Amino acid sequence: MIGFIDMMRGRGFRVEPICEVLGEYGIKIAARTYRAAKARLACARDIDDAQVINQMVALRTTRDMRGNLPRERFYGRRKMRALLARRGVHASISRVGRLMGLAGMKGLVRGRRVVTTHKSAVGAGDLLRRDFTADGPDRVWVTDLTYVRTSSGWVYVTFITDAYARRIIACAGACEMTERLVSDTLTIAIGTRAKQGHRIKPGLIAHHDHGSQYTAIHYTQQLEMAGIKVSYGTVGDSYDNALAEAVNGTYKAECVGPDGPFANLTAVMDATLAWVNWYNQDRLHEYLDYRTPAEVEAEYYGRPREPLEPPRSTK
Repeated sequence: MIGFIDMMRGRGFRVEPICEVLGEYGIKIAARTYRAAKARLACARDIDDAQVINQMVALRTTRDMRGNLPRERFYGRRKMRALLARRGVHASISRVGRLMGLAGMKGLVRGRRVVTTHKSAVGAGDLLRRDFTADGPDRVWVTDLTYVRTSSGWVYVTFITDAYARRIIACAGACEMTERLVSDTLTIAIGTRAKQGHRIKPGLIAHHDHGSQYTAIHYTQQLEMAGIKVSYGTVGDSYDNALAEAVNGTYKAECVGPDGPFANLTAVMDATLAWVNWYNQDRLHEYLDYRTPAEVEAEYYGRPREPLEPPRSTK
């Protein structure tokens, strides 16, 4: 009410006529009530709320050196609360949600994913049974293929994610959805772990869907030579590869949507690699108790995290 009267005063109207007109519409407020409210100092809660809102606005709108908005602008109330706590600002989830509503902020809501799997007749066991947990890195990898529209045609992108810390350890892109794309991604993942000083040990499970690229002879032989067990979910059931599906959905919502449209494969991979680096190093994950994948892996190995951006593989 006070804000409305302020707005009308800004248009040249006096307080008394404004209050009289409001009264005719059943909205009772006296001119002296308005003036008393304007003279009243803000309470401590309002001041504190304003400071928290300013912090959230800064976290969502401060651009980097390239002029890009931070990806933290996608955070909802839970991740925003965790991010504020890291900055020394402590507030409950309900309060953060209330203040985000006042400031017109909303968390990102992912859309539905279009299925791209080309089913194969090859049958193999499901070693995970929808249990996407692990007691350490390189126990369970999940992978899937997704697509991105560009001005030059479709681009296909694959990710390999470690189930323990939800870290993306490899990604690759190509203009064709072939077995070589997923094979190159596997090569990148093995090389990434070797570069980090963690060579693959027998017993690692690589879980996929029934796409023909993942059931190709060359790819399955590559897994066997690396000592990796293969696992497939049932045909036509996205829940059997839910973790990989979740990574693809997050990628579409946090990278492809905001950073697109893209001109070609190179543009897609530039944006993808930047997003993967942020995803691993800075993004807070609810599953990890609002920590980052790099922090969780560093804690497991007992040493400071080392930023590592997956190498690019394009055709």
